[in-house]
Amino acid sequence: MTYRVIEPVIKSYYSKPKLIKEKGEYDQQAILSNVLSFMSSLNRSFNILMQIRTKDIKEKVRIQLTTILGPFMLDNKDKLEMEKATLRYWKNRLLINKWEETSLYNHLFIKLEELGVHPTNEIIDVKEVPSPKKEAKKGYSYTLVDEDVQDSLTGLFNSLKEKKCIAPATEFETFYNAFTGKPLGKIEKRIKWIRPKILLVYFIVRLLHLKKIGIYDLEQNHKIQDNLDYWKQMEAVFMDKNGKPMDNGMREYTKIGLEVVPKNVEIIDNILVRGISGPINQYDSLR
Repeated sequence: MTYRVIEPVIKSYYSKPKLIKEKGEYDQQAILSNVLSFMSSLNRSFNILMQIRTKDIKEKVRIQLTTILGPFMLDNKDKLEMEKATLRYWKNRLLINKWEETSLYNHLFIKLEELGVHPTNEIIDVKEVPSPKKEAKKGYSYTLVDEDVQDSLTGLFNSLKEKKCIAPATEFETFYNAFTGKPLGKIEKRIKWIRPKILLVYFIVRLLHLKKIGIYDLEQNHKIQDNLDYWKQMEAVFMDKNGKPMDNGMREYTKIGLEVVPKNVEIIDNILVRGISGPINQYDSLR
């Protein structure tokens, strides 16, 4: 949800002539890194707000907004859109956790109304209706769930390359699109997985088991899709070394533990538990 709201604004902002004149040009990977950095900042600021006392809410929200919106000071229109997205994100997280009776929730609700957004006690902007042409590919790619999603997504990308799981030529944008909730009909490039398909299935299952991707949005316990969608997602965002989409994920999954233990599972386990360059599994263990 949030990626589909903030990403166009951030891309627009960093392509504006006045920003380029002041800060220089940003390539695509740098811009996407800024999107991930903003998401990580949203999570950090939310956690800070959850610790404050009721009497300090107004001032603390102001401070967090000033901090998180600092990079967008050169364009008031983009800054306003990012402020709306920030407030919606914080509000939705409170609503998912059933904290709509809190003073913080009430303050965010009022702030959104002041900005011309008329929220309800419902989660807003979670779904996007696909066009008829995309109906066959409706749905979204995986969403990586982590407090510091910038470090985790970048670390996962680098680790999979280093361990020769994905092709060396894989572009960061392709990997980013696979793990940030993009409409499947708009996925133009697939990640080339160069190890056996069953190891990819094992990788997806482990991430699902750790509640780090797939069927959750905003929060790990907020389910937004059917359990079987992650095999459709795998087919849409991954291909084998010959360029064939990675289909039949369910069939491969049923083999694991019954017919076969995939070779080189320690590669995946080490990436998710010890080898990633970010905190994706800092506190979890494989069970």
